[in-house]
Amino acid sequence: PSGRQVLTLRNVTKAFGDKILFQKLHADVQRHQRIFLLGANGCGKTTLLRLILGLEPLDGGEIRPGHQALLGYFSQNQLETLEPNLSVFETMQEACPNLTHTELRNLLGRFLFTGEQVFKPVSVLSGGEKSKLALAKLMMSGPNMLLLDEPTNHMDIPAKEVLTEALLDYEGSMLCISHDRYFIQELATVIWEIYDGHLLTYEGDYDYYLFKRDEIRSRLAAPPQHAISQSNAAPKVTAPSTGGGSFKVRKEMEKQFKKVEKNILALENEIALLEEQLHNPAWQQDYQKLQEISGQIEHQQQQLTALNEQWAELAEHLS
Repeated sequence: PSGRQVLTLRNVTKAFGDKILFQKLHADVQRHQRIFLLGANGCGKTTLLRLILGLEPLDGGEIRPGHQALLGYFSQNQLETLEPNLSVFETMQEACPNLTHTELRNLLGRFLFTGEQVFKPVSVLSGGEKSKLALAKLMMSGPNMLLLDEPTNHMDIPAKEVLTEALLDYEGSMLCISHDRYFIQELATVIWEIYDGHLLTYEGDYDYYLFKRDEIRSRLAAPPQHAISQSNAAPKVTAPSTGGGSFKVRKEMEKQFKKVEKNILALENEIALLEEQLHNPAWQQDYQKLQEISGQIEHQQQQLTALNEQWAELAEHLS
């Protein structure tokens, strides 16, 4: 186990050219915390993870790992690190050479790799299956703090549920970027939000974050009232000041919100059906068919990610 204080961030500053992502960030990660890092696209979420790992240079401040902190990183291109010619079983066997055949099968079973599926080559796995395998491999490597960048991308609902259960059982700490509202609500004990170059902390789950967000944001030092800019106002969809526009804008957004939720549900069902086809024993020797189905799943998962991001933006404006 790590020490009580797993990670310390003090005065952390990062810029790319003239664009300052954030400056003088202060934060601490305590043992057993499951922290989700939220914020608008481009605000620097992935960059912050890379700074913690030392993959990007700091422009100011310091990041100190705590006593016996061992970090494990799942990035958005993690799937490319899997050896395509190895089977699922061989991949885990390579990562866990001390486990017996039975122990490896039991481990893979927890991540929904059962029966003959464990002998499938990595090259024919869907994006969701590759994500499950990469995460299982990472968790078995022994880190006591996980840094996860969109780990549920490409995953179907059963896979998300399995990963959620595994992370609930995980005894280490976690810092995760995600747009998946179900995943966040099930796991988060703390929310970090990068907002207007600041790191805001919400000591609670996702519902608590939605409840307290405007109050916490309002505590930021603000210029005089007459000088408040549009960028400091909470949503960009503030209604026109005349003609009852506020009501019309909100009703239109609520309509769009329900439509996006409906599309998310339909897409998740389509992906689940494709996953069933992928696991159909009739196709297990037809690698061309498996690759075709995997390609369809990959495309659907990309659409689902975009819809989840749209859902999160609409939820923010409506809250």
